[in-house]
Amino acid sequence: MKFRRLGAIIAFMFFSALLYCYFMVSVFTKKCYTQHDLLVYQLLTPKFLKQAPRVSSDWFFVSDTDEGSQLQRSEIVFTGVPKNDVLRAEERLNAYVESYPASREMMSVVVEASAGNYNVKVIHYESDE
Repeated sequence: MKFRRLGAIIAFMFFSALLYCYFMVSVFTKKCYTQHDLLVYQLLTPKFLKQAPRVSSDWFFVSDTDEGSQLQRSEIVFTGVPKNDVLRAEERLNAYVESYPASREMMSVVVEASAGNYNVKVIHYESDE
């Protein structure tokens, strides 16, 4: 009985160490996710991007950390924006970025063309310093 309990404790500690290592390594990998991935959305998405106006019906989030500079880069990417709505979407997002009270944060709006439609990104950079 005592050996079984000791074995269970060792197995639990080993599993916990593996899980910890997995999460520590996964911090530095690029992640694409949607708002429906609740745990990842709540943990990785900055408040700024959660509150960004939705200028398209299709969007997803990207999170990435640069290991050397410890710069956290988060994006919300609005896909399939029609050509005649791009300027309006860009202006709306730029107005949101300019009105946000930034502390240690850098933000920008980027428009990319893709097969007749456009992707509009809001990029949010934040450092720990």
